[in-house]
Amino acid sequence: MTIDSKFSGLKLYFDQATIQNQATIEIDGNFTGIQLYVPKEWNVQSHVRAFFGGVDEKGQPSSSGYPTLNITGHVHFGGVEIHYI
Repeated sequence: MTIDSKFSGLKLYFDQATIQNQATIEIDGNFTGIQLYVPKEWNVQSHVRAFFGGVDEKGQPSSSGYPTLNITGHVHFGGVEIHYI
């Protein structure tokens, strides 16, 4: 899955989603705020590069390692928030 967000805000809810072993989200964000709501049972690995921005996690995961959600890509002048629900 690819998220391409520019000059906007974006919220994605994965509370009804299922993944087998692992999945990858590629982020391409500029001047944006992206909020991802993921099940706390998922193991999230963030490899997002941020320029004048950042990646923040809200809440605590309760995962033992699987399934794994890999988040890659970059954000310029914005941020990514990962919310465990």
